[in-house]
Amino acid sequence: MSKTSMSTGVRTLMDLKMIDKVWGKGSRKDFYEVVPDWHQNFADFFAIKWRKAVESNMSSLKKSLKEKRALRENDSTNEQLQELIRIDEAKISEALKYYKWLDRLIDSLESGEIYQFIPKEE
Repeated sequence: MSKTSMSTGVRTLMDLKMIDKVWGKGSRKDFYEVVPDWHQNFADFFAIKWRKAVESNMSSLKKSLKEKRALRENDSTNEQLQELIRIDEAKISEALKYYKWLDRLIDSLESGEIYQFIPKEE
């Protein structure tokens, strides 16, 4: 494995909070240890990935909704188009509700609140 790909892999693991950098006495090398809490690894990994996707998708949906509303206002005489836009707006609104729910799920992963509903095995 090249130094570049090793560095990239280590940086990715640190970004995902799966490893921590540790200090080694008398050495200038970098040392890392695996975060031992598997539940926290899972929560951090999915929270990071899902949060990015939720933000991106919600932004796109809000932009689409704004464009649909502008289109509806600009061509108010075409009833067929108005009905199609209403259907699209309803679908986008439902998608936004889903992403808001998913955002709350991510919050519960990050805060640990999810373990009140699905406890960790002892």
